[in-house]
Amino acid sequence: PENGVVLRYAAGELISFFWEESVDPEGEETVEYEFELNVVPPDSQGGFGIGTGGMADTLLDISWDEELLSYIEPYALAEWAVHAWAGEQSTFCDEPFRFFIVEGEPPDSAVAISPVDTLFYVSTDTTVTLDWFDGSDPDDTDLTYAVRGMQRFSDGQERSFRVDSLDISEADVLLEQRNEQFFNPFEVDWQIATVADVYDTTWSEVYNFQVLDNWDVEREPGAQPRQFAIESVYPNPFNVETTVALTLPTAGRVRVEVYDLLGRRVTQLLDERRTAGSLNLSWHAGALPSGTYLVRASLDRQSAAMKVMLVK
Repeated sequence: PENGVVLRYAAGELISFFWEESVDPEGEETVEYEFELNVVPPDSQGGFGIGTGGMADTLLDISWDEELLSYIEPYALAEWAVHAWAGEQSTFCDEPFRFFIVEGEPPDSAVAISPVDTLFYVSTDTTVTLDWFDGSDPDDTDLTYAVRGMQRFSDGQERSFRVDSLDISEADVLLEQRNEQFFNPFEVDWQIATVADVYDTTWSEVYNFQVLDNWDVEREPGAQPRQFAIESVYPNPFNVETTVALTLPTAGRVRVEVYDLLGRRVTQLLDERRTAGSLNLSWHAGALPSGTYLVRASLDRQSAAMKVMLVK
């Protein structure tokens, strides 16, 4: 295993250690290897070591039995090294290789709700809410979340951000400008981490959205922003029927769909071309069970989403 990797093992499985062959430059001696492995639990109490010598192969398989796994709660740091011997002469590794051993299955990835493949129009620094469907953990561990991302400006500058230790499935991120003289458009790449433990983390795929200059707000006092939006879902919470209100700054194809919290589409309210203006859609949810749902709407490349609660 290479430095920094995370490995998962169950009782009875094999962990294989490989290393490059060493040679005796004088060609007089057969090279043999001495192997060492040390595993330290997170509290640094106890641990165990394995060592063997006189090996001719550059491969060693170690069976992970119940006793070894008992030191991994919920993870452990492992260090291993190989020493080459040619007769009485030996060469030691410069430093041991370190990797992490984690028990159980990794958490499932969270899935972004918004913003994804959309456009924002702003005129200054803005706060964007990143929203996602919850991940899950096969081992029933309590999960937290983290988000990380990168603003990539049109002039080549970059700015990174990260928010850790989130116990809800959303995060408010301040997206700042890097130029005080004029608005510099940028795009944002972002990911979500589902965290079961410090070394038991699953990162989502990379999502993207763009932020452009809302020039009509700057030049036309009183003009409406060019931002497509779900203005409201009212009532919310609702019993059986509610109304979804949209603002369409331009004409285009409008799609409005409803998803449950597992990411499954439960209904489609609209999929057709509409003119600019306000749009109200009625949603009758009599066939659905009580719970939280996501209304997701798109206008060409712009999208918006809002959570709603059905209570019967």
